[in-house]
Amino acid sequence: MRGAAGLAGAGLAAGAITGAMTAPAAASSRPVRRSADDASPAGPVIVHVRDVTSGEMDVFAGTSHARLTDPALAARLVRGIS
Repeated sequence: MRGAAGLAGAGLAAGAITGAMTAPAAASSRPVRRSADDASPAGPVIVHVRDVTSGEMDVFAGTSHARLTDPALAARLVRGIS
């Protein structure tokens, strides 16, 4: 049940994450901002929180992968499923 809740929480966070995606190799704390004109992913978005303290997350959409560093968002995701 907890795994399903985690996926649901990740899906809910997809909108917040699409505004702050980073390139996979650039695991910096400075997110790259996307404009409102950028297309949203057509399918599901999966978020794997690697480290809540540092805020490091992997975001998967279709065949794309990005690494995001956002401690506040990681903490909100974890609180949302606990």
